[in-house]
Amino acid sequence: RSFRRFLVGVGVFGAGDYAHTLLILAATELLAPVYGLVRASQIAALLYVGHNVLYAAASYPIGALSDRLGRRGLLGLGYLLGALVSLGLVAAFAVPVANVGFLLLLFALAGTFIAAEDSLEGALTADLIDPAVRGTAYGVVGTVNGLGDLAASVIVGGLWTLVSPAVAFGYATLAMLAGAVLIYRVR
Repeated sequence: RSFRRFLVGVGVFGAGDYAHTLLILAATELLAPVYGLVRASQIAALLYVGHNVLYAAASYPIGALSDRLGRRGLLGLGYLLGALVSLGLVAAFAVPVANVGFLLLLFALAGTFIAAEDSLEGALTADLIDPAVRGTAYGVVGTVNGLGDLAASVIVGGLWTLVSPAVAFGYATLAMLAGAVLIYRVR
């Protein structure tokens, strides 16, 4: 029963968890009016490198911290960071904000929330499932994540194209926030 609730939270969050390469497009689009397309693309690529460095650096400490503080709360916090990143992008496109420092903060938070998501979803799965069926459970979580990724790509990409980037990231914010709330409710 707890595992099913966990899967619902993962799935709802996943339905807003767009591919992080979309951050590169967002940063490029926000920075291009100030820096030009080529320079904006270069800055966005460097921001993404920083995102990946922080992801790699944060994964181990987050996993270790979860051994002391518990995984559910930290995963929920990671999901909330994802919602905060998306909300920041809503604001950046609504204003618009072409501030490299602000985008650096969003990319750093995104790297951190991905570290929490990737480190803790599997660990929490292991906590919730009998060892005899863990392999199956990991496969189910992978399937839910894959379906969530597909949904997020279609919905966020569609909203970006048909309405606006702010609306796309607004949707992502709400889905991620709902996923965080559902994860906090897993017992």
